[in-house]
Amino acid sequence: MHGPDGQSLARRHVELYEVRSPAEVPNGRAATAVMLCDIGPKGVSVSSTQDTVLWLRVAVPSDATPGVYTSALEFSADGTPCGHFPFTVHVHDVLLPNPSDWSLGLEVWQPWSLLGHSQGAALFTEPWWATAEAYMMALATLGVQSAQVGRAFCDWRRVADGQWQFDFTRLDRFRRLCHDCGIDGPTSYLGMFGTGEPTQVHYFDEAGELQTVTAEPGEEMFDDAWAAFGEALARHWRHVASPSDIYVWPTDRPAETEDVGRFAHAAGLLRSHSPDCRIGVTVDSAETALELADQVDRVALPLQGLTEPSPKTVDKLRSMGKTVWGFLDPGDDGPSIQNGLPAVYSYAAGPLAYYLGLDGIVVSSSFGDVVADGTQDSDATGDMQEQSATTSLFHVGEQVRMSLAAERLFLGLQDAQLLQMAGHEYTEEWFSEYSLQEDWRALARWDDRLRQRALTSSAINRQ
Repeated sequence: MHGPDGQSLARRHVELYEVRSPAEVPNGRAATAVMLCDIGPKGVSVSSTQDTVLWLRVAVPSDATPGVYTSALEFSADGTPCGHFPFTVHVHDVLLPNPSDWSLGLEVWQPWSLLGHSQGAALFTEPWWATAEAYMMALATLGVQSAQVGRAFCDWRRVADGQWQFDFTRLDRFRRLCHDCGIDGPTSYLGMFGTGEPTQVHYFDEAGELQTVTAEPGEEMFDDAWAAFGEALARHWRHVASPSDIYVWPTDRPAETEDVGRFAHAAGLLRSHSPDCRIGVTVDSAETALELADQVDRVALPLQGLTEPSPKTVDKLRSMGKTVWGFLDPGDDGPSIQNGLPAVYSYAAGPLAYYLGLDGIVVSSSFGDVVADGTQDSDATGDMQEQSATTSLFHVGEQVRMSLAAERLFLGLQDAQLLQMAGHEYTEEWFSEYSLQEDWRALARWDDRLRQRALTSSAINRQ
C-alpha cells in the first residue's frame, strides 16, 4: 500500500464472516461474525462457493505522512491470479491517544469460570492463567480500562463462629496481570446478593469442607460474613493499592422495592466495614438511580439512544458527586451486543455515550469458542455455548480473536475520542446531521461519512 513520498502502510487484520440471505437468518441479521485474523504474507483463503465479506483494518504508523494511499486486494484460484480489488486509505493529520488514555471508559464483565472451557483449562490453573493473559491483552487493545472479578477470586474460610479468614492471592495475581497488560483502572467486584434467586454464601469450614448457606442481607449469617470480608478487603487493599481502586457492585439492576432495600443494607454494610471502597450499581430507571444515590459512587444507566439516559438525570447525579456510566441493554430497542442484535449497531455506543456526557460504558460479554473450520462450536455445551456465541466480544480458541461486534464497538470509541478533539460545537452539528436526533441507528448507517468529517474537523482543530 503506497502513498505520499513512497511511504507504505502495514496490513494488519482481516475480518471474515458469513453472509446469508435474510430469510435464513433469525431477527433479520445479515451477517454472523466468525473471527478476526492476521492476513499474513500468504493472505487468507475464502470460499469459492459462498459469499464472503472481508473486513480490513490497516495499521497506520504514527509518523505516516497524511494523504491518500492506494492498494489492491489480489485474488487467485489454485495459484493463478484471477482478479484484484483496488481500494484507497485516507490518512489524516490526527493522532489519537492510546486506548487506555481515552476519555470514555470501557469496562467488560464476563463469567470467568467459562474462560478456557474449550481448551479444557480448569479455573485458576496455569493454562487458565495463560489464556486469561491473552484475553486481557485483547481487552486492552479494545480500550478496556477497568477489570472485573467475582466471588471465586477470593478464598473464604470460616475457622470458628464469627471468625473468618480470606485469601486474596488470586485477586492480587489478577490485578498484576491487568496492569502488565495495560489495564490499570479500578477493579470491580461483582455480586453480594442475587435478585432473581436465593442468595448463597460459600465458604470452607475449619475441616476444609466446602459449605453453602442461604442468607440474605439483614440476616445474621450474611451480615457476619460480608462485614468480615469488607474489613479484610480494606485491610489488604491498603497494602497493595489504594482502597479507592476497587468498586463493589452488591447486585445487578435492583428494581423491586425489596431489592432496593436489600441493596441499601448491603451498601451500608460495606460503608461501615470498608469505608474507602467505592460502590457501584446498574439500574433500569432514573428513579432507582436517584433513590440509591446516597449509597453509591457510580451509577450505570441503560444506554438506549440520544435521550436515554436523560441528560437531566445525568446532570442531577453529577451534581451529587456521582460518576455516571451507560450499559448496553439487551433488546432490539437500543444498541447492544447481546441477544443477537446486529454487530453493526454496537458502533453507536461510543458516540452516544460521549454525546450524553457519560464517563464510560459497561458491557457484558461471554467467551465464544472457535473451532478449526471457523464455525461456532455449538455442540460442546449446548444452549450455554449458543448463547456465548451471540454475546462475545472475543472468541477464545487456540488464539483470542476479536469479533465483529468488538471491532464496531472499537470504532465507535475511537469516534467518541475524535468528537472530543473536534469540540462541542462540532459534536452538536455531527449529531444533528441526517436527523440523528430521531434515530440512533442512523449512526450505524452513516458512520463512515461521519467519521470522515470528524477526522477532518479534528485535524483542523489540531493546527
